[in-house]
Amino acid sequence: MNLIPQMSPMMWTMLFITFSLTLLMFNMMNYTNMSYNKMMNKKKGKSLMMIWKW
Repeated sequence: MNLIPQMSPMMWTMLFITFSLTLLMFNMMNYTNMSYNKMMNKKKGKSLMMIWKW
């Protein structure tokens, strides 16, 4: 009954590490941009909220 190819634990750990790192990087970029916009919003009168250019 061993027809399903199982992934090794090393593969699972690498998958988990890459996925968590991408999530962490995305969250860090989002939060730094939000705090920067909140800080610079008082100095500038009108600031365009165009962060993502893709």
